[in-house]
Amino acid sequence: MEKLTLLQIADFIGTACPKGSEDLPIYTLCRDSRKAETGSLFVPLPGPRLNGHDFIEQAAKNGASATLTEHPGPYTIPALHVADVLNACQAIAAGYKARFPGLKTIGITGSAGKTTTTKMTVCVLGQKYRILTTAEDGNGQQGLTFTLFGLDPTIELAVLEMGMSLPGEMGRLSRMARPDVAVINGIGRAHIEFFGSRENILKAKLEILEGMSGNGRLVLNGDDDLLWALRGKLAQKIFYYGMKNPNCDLTAQMLSSNAESCVFSVSYAGQHVQAELPAAGTHNVLDALAAVSVGLLFDVGLEDACAALAGFVPAKGRENIYRKNGFTVLDDCYNASPEALTASLCVMAGLEGGRHIACLGDMFELGADSAQAHAECGRVAAEKCDFLLACGEQARYYMEGACSAGMPASHMALFSDRMDAAAYLRTLARPGDVILFKGSHGAHIEQILSAFFAE
Repeated sequence: MEKLTLLQIADFIGTACPKGSEDLPIYTLCRDSRKAETGSLFVPLPGPRLNGHDFIEQAAKNGASATLTEHPGPYTIPALHVADVLNACQAIAAGYKARFPGLKTIGITGSAGKTTTTKMTVCVLGQKYRILTTAEDGNGQQGLTFTLFGLDPTIELAVLEMGMSLPGEMGRLSRMARPDVAVINGIGRAHIEFFGSRENILKAKLEILEGMSGNGRLVLNGDDDLLWALRGKLAQKIFYYGMKNPNCDLTAQMLSSNAESCVFSVSYAGQHVQAELPAAGTHNVLDALAAVSVGLLFDVGLEDACAALAGFVPAKGRENIYRKNGFTVLDDCYNASPEALTASLCVMAGLEGGRHIACLGDMFELGADSAQAHAECGRVAAEKCDFLLACGEQARYYMEGACSAGMPASHMALFSDRMDAAAYLRTLARPGDVILFKGSHGAHIEQILSAFFAE
């Protein structure tokens, strides 16, 4: 972060600066009092268990030069009084980003695969530009805010993953980040509990337009019915990519696929280039096409963009495929939605090995669609795997779906305790088997994975 004065920060927020502290230099914003130091502005964010306001004086003792606060004080360091600390912090981030008028920003969102698409986009653009990007768990209201403080004059592009779980959240991120290009890689059913329908999820995703000018560009998945229906309806020009829809600007055809990679042909404006991606599945190819599309908008040639995909490395817990103790493991524990789970089951089915075992946890935030969505995935599991282990409150619906699709009861097991599931898996699995671990973040399926391999 470049130096700001406390007065400049106060002006970003629209609050008074304590007299005598106007020229106080601020070099960083800090939300952990233990990491406070001279030149830092402490940001006392409220949390589910602890409130940062209780640690303002600790931050001061550790060296913080100033603090934000919603409370009257008094404090031993200069304080900027605000109605809402997070809103104030986002106003500071927006003001700070505006100090870099030449910076171009790409915002990436969608119902699944946002992190993968972001990492692929960084691969494509990173060969030509110096990039700031979000941390793998930093796509929300706090994470994206603090990412922007990493800007400096050497950064040429910001590639920002933008997540949401409630209406209005995407608009807040967009008004702060001001994307020049926005990518939406699909409208699925993640978080549908809070929206009611895919159409409402689309509406919430389109809040990304709130921080864009009419001259911005949209990069959309043309295989998605709701996104394809947007053509001609928005002020921004749309660049479409897809594999099933031949009318997209950029298209691809799968040539071959195995456990480690897939090879596909990419077509654009009469050009045809072969690309190899170190990840399996058509959903990953679609995310790669989104990255290549962004590259084209930023003057990265088609051949260079496709070649750069070879450097992609999956994020931890997101379709990591590896072999351990004789087993082939598909670790996709980080999160789950019906669309993502279906994709993972298809990837698992394509992995060579002995028997295929799916170890699944609950998918959260599906609301009234939860039972049906779990049953749908259970039917897919019956087609794609030999054994199904499920753990969680909604997991019984996986079983119902798998049973209706013909999976024998002897090939299914339901658990309420993750350690019981791991113990059963150790008795069932044998070297050579392929095992998928997947569930929503809060289902903690990674604990089953860890316990399965525990000595």
